[in-house]
Amino acid sequence: LATRLASTLSNAVYEREPTPEPIGQMISTVLRRQIVLEDPMALQMLFAADRLEHSGRIQKTLADGRDVVCDRYDLSSITHAVALLGTDVLDWVREINDRAIRPDVTIVLHLPFEVCAARLALRSQRDIFEHEEMQQKIRRLYAQAEYLLPNDRVVHVNADGSPDVVFARVLSALEGSPGPFRSRSGSGGFLGRRGRDTSRSARRRS
Repeated sequence: LATRLASTLSNAVYEREPTPEPIGQMISTVLRRQIVLEDPMALQMLFAADRLEHSGRIQKTLADGRDVVCDRYDLSSITHAVALLGTDVLDWVREINDRAIRPDVTIVLHLPFEVCAARLALRSQRDIFEHEEMQQKIRRLYAQAEYLLPNDRVVHVNADGSPDVVFARVLSALEGSPGPFRSRSGSGGFLGRRGRDTSRSARRRS
């Protein structure tokens, strides 16, 4: 869906997190249990560092007048951290991500849990967050996205349907949401998404 949205927008670039850069690759090895961190907060610091590096590249793309569609952004970090460690870490996770560029809009895709569980069951390998109890906590947190990111624009979309139907809902939600879907900086636009009960973040050209 994120790649399709990027291709629909004129001159857009698809991005994802964790990134394929060195810090992002380290995060992926932790998620796959190839590296074990003693303190779970260390993983959140890695996410924030990867995002800060990524943010600089996003800003350069926007300055060139191109749109950015990003698969996952800091809402993903917040929901996973709070699900794992509790609400006491919420302000801290926000703080370590506060230097990252803000998306113009974050799309949260909602699926019935049984659909998510069926898709996960097809995977040969799951990451450290992909078990039922954790996913139930995370999906409830995505439903509170506006509370978790009170200054950001969030669009919620029903993702239960065919790819074509869900894509049409995303476009309709973006067109019907308050305010112009364009960059606050006046150059490119940045949209973020995070998925499963998922979100995507975006910025778009003026």
